[in-house]
Amino acid sequence: MAQSHILEQSKSLLDTGLKEGRLATRSLKKRMRLSEIFIQNLLLICGLTSIFTTIGILYTLGENSLLFFRQQAFEQAKYDAVIPAVIMNMGEAVTLVEDLAADTQIIRIQLDERASQPFESGQTVSIGDELIHVNEVSRTQLEVERAYAGTSSTSHPAGTPILLKSPLTVLLGAEVSATDTHIPIPLGAATAFEESDTIRIEQEIMIVEKVNEEENTLHVDRAAENTNAVRHHQNLPIFITKPVTLTEFFSGTQWNPQLGRLGILPLLNATLMTTFFALVLALPVGLGVAIYLSEYATTRFRSYVKPILELLVGVPTVVYGYFALTWLTPILQDLIGVQVKQFNTFSAGLIMGIMIIPTIASISEDALSSVPGSLRQASYALGATRFETTYRIVLPAAISGIMAAFLLGISRAVGETMIVALAAGAGPNFTFNPLEGAETMTGHIVRISGGDISYNTIDYNSLFAIGLLLFALTMLFNVISGIITRRFREVY
Repeated sequence: MAQSHILEQSKSLLDTGLKEGRLATRSLKKRMRLSEIFIQNLLLICGLTSIFTTIGILYTLGENSLLFFRQQAFEQAKYDAVIPAVIMNMGEAVTLVEDLAADTQIIRIQLDERASQPFESGQTVSIGDELIHVNEVSRTQLEVERAYAGTSSTSHPAGTPILLKSPLTVLLGAEVSATDTHIPIPLGAATAFEESDTIRIEQEIMIVEKVNEEENTLHVDRAAENTNAVRHHQNLPIFITKPVTLTEFFSGTQWNPQLGRLGILPLLNATLMTTFFALVLALPVGLGVAIYLSEYATTRFRSYVKPILELLVGVPTVVYGYFALTWLTPILQDLIGVQVKQFNTFSAGLIMGIMIIPTIASISEDALSSVPGSLRQASYALGATRFETTYRIVLPAAISGIMAAFLLGISRAVGETMIVALAAGAGPNFTFNPLEGAETMTGHIVRISGGDISYNTIDYNSLFAIGLLLFALTMLFNVISGIITRRFREVY
């Protein structure tokens, strides 16, 4: 009887205590200070601002990228609108003076002494169906690069005329009324057009249905894409337009939006090459430094070295860029030879690796140091060496922090601008040779955006497409990092 009474009292006291505890908790929550409420709301606003800023950036990139891909873009008269012009020698066409073999890099010519030199370095000429790039010029010969722009090198007989591929604007050959479906073009300009081409004269868009080379006319479908058919005066420029396709964007090996070459591979390849060389250097070295500081170095040594590493993170990247250009590249040229160009992706990538070593080392060291010391002591008690403890216990326990350090390093390498702008090169070049120059995506954005480009042009909108691709690359690295972390992480 007494025991049951005691149990009932205990139960009553316990219920009362729990009830009072809940009331006390609720009362504490209700009595937040004004400063705490302000801080709480401020933190909420900061978080929401970060989220909406990210959404805004994605929206801007996506919107302008869609403009880029939807744009009937290349309204540049230079896009394939090259008219073969006969190079004249005192009123006569310049021709081959002897047979030209398919593997010959020297073209023999004969100019009249009174004739001016019609050729210059950098020109593109055609002999038959073959395009040829002129490297050096003299009065009796041309040193050339055969099979230019994807054409085939073939033999040509003596007497074949040499034509200049002039980037001339195709102009309207005569006035066109609002009902005419035959568009007159200059002599020889028919080679610039193909059936199904989209062309534009002023604001009217037309579809080419047939190209008549004999009459030098284009049979077209007027007023396409909801435009209006109007009268056009003679000598108005005829623009050839072409939509951007994802296939061309991701598979093309040439990048020049103004000329209608929109393959992102040269820029993407250069970006991945410099990132690869940076990570090959930075990841093992940075992790090695972190392991040494966390597991082997004395506390005093770590207290000196860790702040120095963190100070190196703040060095401006433009300093690293000049360091690569003026110090590392000459060393590579001395070691490897003249095949190392002044601008190359190898030196740019190595200097990027040096730049991100402090970041990876500092964050990885923090992750390793946060692993409980009891895990190390338990490993030592079982007879494991320091290396075995580090490899089998500490690293798996700190894998999340290490992967975060790696991801930050990769993101810095992919998004690095000044080093690649100064040391890697300033022209798109699809090459796998790291000793040659090649422009990265970030370097291209800096170079183009620093120039005088108009709003809503193909060049302007292409920058947003490149930015969106950079964002996608970073997201891909995040996903890969998450997969690796989940695969190797050990929870204690």
